[in-house]
Amino acid sequence: MTNQLNTSPEFHTVDINNFSRDLTKLLKRVKAGETFIITEYSNPIAEFQPLTAKDFVEIYGTVIEDADQKSIRGCSISSPEVPEITVESPGV
Repeated sequence: MTNQLNTSPEFHTVDINNFSRDLTKLLKRVKAGETFIITEYSNPIAEFQPLTAKDFVEIYGTVIEDADQKSIRGCSISSPEVPEITVESPGV
């Protein structure tokens, strides 16, 4: 399964600087179901949206094992292997 951008018309945009400054507040809103498109100079660069455990398994093919990882308050996220991506520039 390929992770695709949320095509719902219900999303908000937030500049990367405001995203960095307000991350905790935005995370609370994402947990409540809101989606944000992060922009840099008005160009979309990322999507910040809710992710269920089922979605995580479908996208990454694994689960997060809290019991096997030592962390503050028992919560941690390990980074999955990121495949190398080849970007082709359009002809000018």
